[in-house]
Amino acid sequence: MRTAEVVIIGGGIVGSSIAYHLTAAGCKNVVVIERESSQGKGSTGKSMGGVRAQFSTPVNIQMSLYSIPFYAAFDQALGYPCGYRAQGYLFCATNAEHLAYLRTNFEKQVAMGLKDVRLVNAGEIRKLFPQVTNVDLEYAWYGSIGMTDTHLPRYHRLAPQVLSVSGYNGRGIAAGTVFGQMLAKLILKEIEECEMPLPCTGPQAAKFRSVRSLYYSLGSQIAHLADARLV
Repeated sequence: MRTAEVVIIGGGIVGSSIAYHLTAAGCKNVVVIERESSQGKGSTGKSMGGVRAQFSTPVNIQMSLYSIPFYAAFDQALGYPCGYRAQGYLFCATNAEHLAYLRTNFEKQVAMGLKDVRLVNAGEIRKLFPQVTNVDLEYAWYGSIGMTDTHLPRYHRLAPQVLSVSGYNGRGIAAGTVFGQMLAKLILKEIEECEMPLPCTGPQAAKFRSVRSLYYSLGSQIAHLADARLV
């Protein structure tokens, strides 16, 4: 009978991060169980692979501040290229309300220690990215989404030695990496559960799931129709 000190079910970004940080801390008997032919073929592999800290929630900003240097030094630390390129993100506001939202996020990010973020006006955008001037958009992409009520991941203790993590859905490469690190520390008893970036909650079914799914689906269809009328 084969045994292991730690068994991780799922080889996505969080599972892989847990395995890495456990072994880096000296825990060598770690097994990752993945149903696909290789790791990262679930939602992690379908993400855009972006690593950023321009979030609206403090916990995601804080976790990403660790992950960005981690990926910048990934090649040297692991001896394998991850393809990281520090190209940055550009979020554009199309109205005053959206601009106020981005400005609030900007102020929050700076207050939490993010240094390489700034607000730019339309003229600066045209100078920095001349390719976006007078560009007519011919195509738009929409995909299925999955989210929690708080738009944050969740983790549950299913049994005394069984933890479950969910809620990233492929968009949390940076935050998922550091969350894996924190879970590894929790498993190794280097930190207490109260020191985790998010509280441990009990698993529960989403309220009004069918109605909410219909709501999001109809909202997406209305957005598509509105875009089609504007083209």
